[in-house]
Amino acid sequence: MSSFIFFFKNKSGLESRFNTLCGLASAALGKEIPTKIILDMDGVMTSVVNQQSYEALILQKDKISELIEMGAEIFLCSVCAGKRGVPKLSDHVQGIRFASPEMMSEIMSGEYTLISL
Repeated sequence: MSSFIFFFKNKSGLESRFNTLCGLASAALGKEIPTKIILDMDGVMTSVVNQQSYEALILQKDKISELIEMGAEIFLCSVCAGKRGVPKLSDHVQGIRFASPEMMSEIMSGEYTLISL
């Protein structure tokens, strides 16, 4: 069986990349394909719990929580989170795991198809 790792390093204003990530990961998880997501650079902000809402806007943190509930393993670059002012695990949705750059390298070295967004 194949497995996926999505390496997500979003930039502000590119919500379509996040929507693509969610769609691909949801489809893989729906087929019971093991899926891991690494949030890097500005991508770490998608899991911050204090996101602001506007009417009819689906918050990125809610989508991240949904992927975790579906079975995705989601890792967060601890260095990137610290640089962006959200260094504590409590600042992020439940189920996120912090990873050092060395840990991320280990995660990506397995038998996975790596997709970078």
